[in-house]
Amino acid sequence: EIVDATLNRRDPERRGNERPGMEPHGVFRCLPQGTWIAIAVQTDDEWLRLCRFMGRTDLAANQSLRTVAGRKEARVAVNDAVRDWALSRDAFALEAELQKAGIAASVCMRPSHLMQDEQLWARGFFQMLDREELGTHPYPGAVVRLSKTPATFDRPAPLFGQHTRD
Repeated sequence: EIVDATLNRRDPERRGNERPGMEPHGVFRCLPQGTWIAIAVQTDDEWLRLCRFMGRTDLAANQSLRTVAGRKEARVAVNDAVRDWALSRDAFALEAELQKAGIAASVCMRPSHLMQDEQLWARGFFQMLDREELGTHPYPGAVVRLSKTPATFDRPAPLFGQHTRD
């Protein structure tokens, strides 16, 4: 989008959760109340698996929905079907089940959920650091891992004005 805007002097259009080559691609309400799940279907095979998973053989049998282009054309109906199905499902269980079925899905996490995410802890994303005023507690680490220049954190962020004299 940046290159297109620079070269062609046009601003990108808002597209919300839509992505080229993916349908459905969005976030859907789940249980418990206020929890959402992101689902991204990239291939026609994934679409058929999602239909079977939802118990919607009618959608799987619909020839016009067999391609991304067809699903894009029927985007509202496709998203309504996924939305209605997800509303009564537990987001965390659904995430695990969809991922096991080979469908990209992730709970839209609040910070409190992130602190409990086993994968983030296993990958060393959180690092325990000591702050004299508060004691030892977890700090989020680098989002990107670089093999030759890994990010390291040996102290917490400075306090307001802490290094003024330095």
